[in-house]
Amino acid sequence: YFIPAQPNRDINAEPGLVYDRSSDSTHGRLYLVYTNVVSGNHNDTDILLHHSDNRGATWSSPIFVNDDNTPNSQLLPAIAVDPTTGKVGVSWMDARNSRNDNSVQEYAAVSINHGASFQANQRISGNLSSEAGGIPYSGGDLLDLGDGTGLAFYKGIMIPVWADNSNTTRDNPNGANAAFDIYIDVIKVA
Repeated sequence: YFIPAQPNRDINAEPGLVYDRSSDSTHGRLYLVYTNVVSGNHNDTDILLHHSDNRGATWSSPIFVNDDNTPNSQLLPAIAVDPTTGKVGVSWMDARNSRNDNSVQEYAAVSINHGASFQANQRISGNLSSEAGGIPYSGGDLLDLGDGTGLAFYKGIMIPVWADNSNTTRDNPNGANAAFDIYIDVIKVA
C-alpha cells in the first residue's frame, strides 16, 4: 500500500522472524512480527505478533504490539529476543502523533511474558520525521523512510535503529525535515 507516511516507496507486511535462544522455558520459540491492515482503511496499519512452539507448523493468535487508539499508520517493525532473559522487544515507525498521518516517530514495546502481552508503548524519537525530505536513490525513486528499522536486545539493553530527519539532537548536517540520518537509542529494560 501507498500510505501518507510512505507515499513513494509504499509498504508491505515487512515480516520479521526471530528464535528465542534464551535458557528460559520458551527456548526455541519462534516469533513473527509484521505490519497488518486491520480495518478497511489501508492507512490504518498495526503491528502484530504471533509465536510458534513447533517451528512454524502452527501459530498463536495475533497480539497487538502498538497500543494507540488512532486510525494512523504503524510500519517497518523490527524484533529481537534478549537471549539472557527471553524478553521480546519490538520497535517500529509510528504516525500516531501526526495530524495528517504523514510523519512518524520511533516507538518500542517489550513483552516480559514471552509474547503473551506487551507493556505500554514507549516513544523513542523526540520529534516527528517526514519523508518529504527524503532523497532519491540511484534508480531515481524516493527512499521515503526506507525499507526497515533494526533492533538489538542483550542483557536488558534494547537498541533500536531508524531513519530520522527530525533533527531532535540538533546535529543533522542537513537540518530538520531534510535528508535522513541513522539514529539509535539505548533503552534499559527492567
